[in-house]
Amino acid sequence: MPNKDELIQEWISMFGDLPEEWREGLPSRRATEDFKSERVTLCDWLHETYFDDDKKQYFSKADIDTLGTLLQLLMQYRPSDRPRASDLLNHTWFQRNPFTI
Repeated sequence: MPNKDELIQEWISMFGDLPEEWREGLPSRRATEDFKSERVTLCDWLHETYFDDDKKQYFSKADIDTLGTLLQLLMQYRPSDRPRASDLLNHTWFQRNPFTI
């Protein structure tokens, strides 16, 4: 089970640096930089998770990439940095239905 510092490092790796006001009490900047060199992006994780075994796959790698970009937009630390719902409806994920291809 990861500890708090390891979880914070994973968040930083997937979603970028924390807002400045949240950085107090974090592991040293050097430790953060070292961890970033082993960065696993959200899209990497989605690919690894979705395409990891012999289960039937409904989505293509391009679909998973598109989903990754959508989730990345939604997973901003500050709510004010997240897109509005009306903006999200214009995202590629919602503009086409991968089940009809």
